[in-house]
Amino acid sequence: MRKIIFVLFGVVLLSGCVSNPVNQLTSTLGIDSAEAYRVSLPYSMNDQAWNTNDLIKPYMRKRKPAQSGFINDIRNIKFVDRWLDRDSNKSKAIFAIDPQSCKDSSRYASWNFRTDLAAITRAKDGCDKTAQKTNEQLGKACKCRLVALNDTFFYNANTYKQHTGSFPWVMEVVESDQTIKISGMVSLVGDKQERFNLVNDSGRNVCSGRFDFNKGGSKGDISLSCFDDKINGDGEVLRAEYNKDLRMYSGTALIKTKKGEMRVVYGPNALKIK
Repeated sequence: MRKIIFVLFGVVLLSGCVSNPVNQLTSTLGIDSAEAYRVSLPYSMNDQAWNTNDLIKPYMRKRKPAQSGFINDIRNIKFVDRWLDRDSNKSKAIFAIDPQSCKDSSRYASWNFRTDLAAITRAKDGCDKTAQKTNEQLGKACKCRLVALNDTFFYNANTYKQHTGSFPWVMEVVESDQTIKISGMVSLVGDKQERFNLVNDSGRNVCSGRFDFNKGGSKGDISLSCFDDKINGDGEVLRAEYNKDLRMYSGTALIKTKKGEMRVVYGPNALKIK
C-alpha cells in the first residue's frame, strides 16, 4: 500500500514539474512567456475573416515566447498595453492598415470573444470601416491586415504604433508676380512626426519641410524647401478642425520666401479647393 501511495505521489510530483515547461525554459533564457508570443508571417493576413482564421492556425502553433525587449517596446504603446492585459482566457485580435497598401495608420482591437473567429471578424470589420472612409475621402487604396491574435504578435513593435498617415496639401507659391499652384500628398517621416515630404499629383517629390507645434499646440512654426531648394522659407502653421474619421487635422500655413510667400491649406479641407 505504501508503495502504491509513493508511486502516485511521484506521478503527481512529476506532473507538477512538467505542467509548465515553457516557464522553466523562459526563466533560464530571460524570456517572459506569460505576456506575449511572436511568430512571423510570410504574407499579410488581409483575407476574409473565416479564411484568415484558418490560415493563421499553422503559424500559431509555431509561435515562441517574445523577448523581453520586444515586450518592453509594445508595453510602451498604451493601445497595445491595455489590449495585452485583457482577459487571456478569451479571444482577442488587432487589425491595422497594411503599410504596403497605403501610407496611413489605423488600428482596431477586439477582446472578450468566445472564439478566435469572432474576435478576428470584429477587429477586421472595425479596421475595414476606417480604411473605407479613408479610401473614399482621400482616394487611397488602404487595406487592413491581422497583426496580433491572443497575445501573439506577427510584426515588429513599430507596426503597432499610431501615426498620422499622408494627407492632402494645396499650396500657392507667389514670387516675382508669378503664382504657381502645387497640390499633392504630404507624408510625415521620423519617429517624432515632425519632418515631412510633399509629393505632387504627378508622383514627384517636390518639397521637404519640418513642423514644430510646440508640444501639441494649435499654432507652430514651419520651414519648407521646394524644387531643390530654389524656393524656401519659414513661417507659421495653424491647426484647425480635427477629422475623427480620417484621424488628421485641417489647417493653414503662411511661409515667407526671399521674393514672396507660400500659402498652404492642408488636411481634408484641401480637397475642397479646386
